[in-house]
Amino acid sequence: MHAYDVLGSPVRRRIVELLLDGGRTPGAISDVIRREFGISQPAVSHHLRILRDSGFTVAQAVGTCRLYTVNVEPLREVDRWLERFRRFWGQRLDVLTTELAQTTEPVRITDRTATASHENTNNAVDHDSQLGTRRTGWTMTDILDAFNAAQREISRSRIQSGDAWRVTLRRTYHAPIEDVWDAITNPDRLRRWFLPVTVEPRLGGKFQLEGNAGGEIIGCEPPRLLRVTWAFGENITEKDINEVEVRLSAAPDGGTLFELSHSAPPNEHWDRFGPGATGVGWDIALISLGLHLRGEVIEDPQAWEASPEVRELMLRSATAWGTAHEAAGVPSEEATRAAQNTAAFYVPDSAQSPASDA
Repeated sequence: MHAYDVLGSPVRRRIVELLLDGGRTPGAISDVIRREFGISQPAVSHHLRILRDSGFTVAQAVGTCRLYTVNVEPLREVDRWLERFRRFWGQRLDVLTTELAQTTEPVRITDRTATASHENTNNAVDHDSQLGTRRTGWTMTDILDAFNAAQREISRSRIQSGDAWRVTLRRTYHAPIEDVWDAITNPDRLRRWFLPVTVEPRLGGKFQLEGNAGGEIIGCEPPRLLRVTWAFGENITEKDINEVEVRLSAAPDGGTLFELSHSAPPNEHWDRFGPGATGVGWDIALISLGLHLRGEVIEDPQAWEASPEVRELMLRSATAWGTAHEAAGVPSEEATRAAQNTAAFYVPDSAQSPASDA
């Protein structure tokens, strides 16, 4: 891997920055990176391994501990490449120095200045943007902002198998429609943020997500509409068949408005868990899609799903779908019970225990 590819990851750049102040143990590095980027322990280990294998860091045994330090030689390689451009920087800095010397009012960098600059950057580049952003990665706050910005709705619908409950999730991605369409239909990209899939890419073609649902493509209008049937397991009957529809359109302020609807026939599963049965999974999936569209990499999807950050998201999602359930006209007690059962299903050891179905 080339030096610039190694440093292309904001996580790996931050690790190198941390090590410039001295050697650190893997645990100390992990504490900072997990707090700042909201990624899992296995993901941090993956980045450390890349830095070590590419020569940017050296791991040494110190007593019973392993200590990581920076190896400066690869950084010199980067510095030598940048040297050819410094003459351009020098010319511009000379002009800047002259301009500042002629300014009567001194320019001070304050906390307010930094905050305003940060706010301007956020206004120009959304959390999910992949269009030239140089942010250092998503924190848990960023992820929660994206989660809270999504709209959730419960309604009735009719699908091939009959009457159904429809769970709808809407959010905006600041990426072109064509890019979002490719991310949700290209098998190579799907496996990077969702699941590996085998698919016959045609109307009427079959698909199967690895270890998950399968079905048939029943609607496809690139790059605006994708509709599929959705069912689990073998010996599927008509009442087991759900439908999932994704619609893409231009967002009012730019980017792509993403709308996903999952319609399922009423059954005992819905009676117990309500909309969270499907809604929680889609909430997490669309957060993953947002990370993917802005160039983030989920190194280990299973570890990501088991991380404390995602467990917290699952609990919040269960509550959010309970609120949407009640807004659809369901009695408060019923919506609350379903939300509690959903939370206990996704995070069994959480403080929220399953509610009685009596």
